Formats: sequence, structure tokens, C-alpha cells
Amino acid sequence: MEPFNLEYYSKLAEENRLRLEKAYNFEEGDRVPVLIGVGGPYYAKLFGYTLLDYYTNLSVMLEVQVKGI
Repeated sequence: MEPFNLEYYSKLAEENRLRLEKAYNFEEGDRVPVLIGVGGPYYAKLFGYTLLDYYTNLSVMLEVQVKGI
């Protein structure tokens, strides 16, 4: 296994941060930023909802996201 390369991942993190910043400012970036949220499904299970409930019921999704803050 190769050792963890902090410089490589620091550079990637900075590129991603700048990409998101451009998107938030309605500027054109080099590609579309993608955020993968993992908190919602975690909190859905914690609050007693299934993933189907979370992804198909807007009121459940809103409740879970607000409670999870």
C-alpha cells in the first residue's frame, strides 16, 4: 500500500473548493461540481425513515434535513 500523499489530496481539495466557489458565484468553471451528500440517508435511518421514504417524500426529506442540522 502506498503512503498517504497529503500534497496530492490537498491540491485536489483546493481545486474542488475553487470549483464550488465559482459555481456559487455563477461563474463558469472547468467542469460541473458535484456534491455527494451522505448525511441525509444517515439521519433518515437515525430518525426511523427508510431510504425510500427519504428519497420519495419531500416532507420527510425536509424534516430529516432540518432535524439533522
